[in-house]
Amino acid sequence: MTGALAAAGGEVHVGFPLLTAIVILPAAAAALVVAVPRSRPDVAKLVGLIASVATAVLTFALAVQFQGGQAGYQFVTSHVWIRDFGISWTLGVGGIFRGLRTIPVLLDLLRDMEEVCPNALLLNYVNPMSILCLAAERATNG
Repeated sequence: MTGALAAAGGEVHVGFPLLTAIVILPAAAAALVVAVPRSRPDVAKLVGLIASVATAVLTFALAVQFQGGQAGYQFVTSHVWIRDFGISWTLGVGGIFRGLRTIPVLLDLLRDMEEVCPNALLLNYVNPMSILCLAAERATNG
């Protein structure tokens, strides 16, 4: 394990934002490909290839450093965007099980809401994980 990893509160934080790089790199490459003139498809293909290989290398590095059997999130990166509004970017490997734990409780709440107050809205400020939003959308009438 590299010296860049540090445990804090059951989470493993990293010095280099590896997970953020894995997410941002393909998006940045796509933006570059869009900027390449249509007359230069070879350049667009090269940018795509380089970004794909770089993303694969970063993902492999993450997989090699992953500590199986550890509780909590790993490779946590958090970047504050707008401090006054509490807006930040936070990523970590291991969130699927948090979603799987939370989905049944959320769906019970939503079923009760549909029965008791069908026109009410649920504003989820605490944990807007995409997996929860997807489960809520698929399991409800609206």
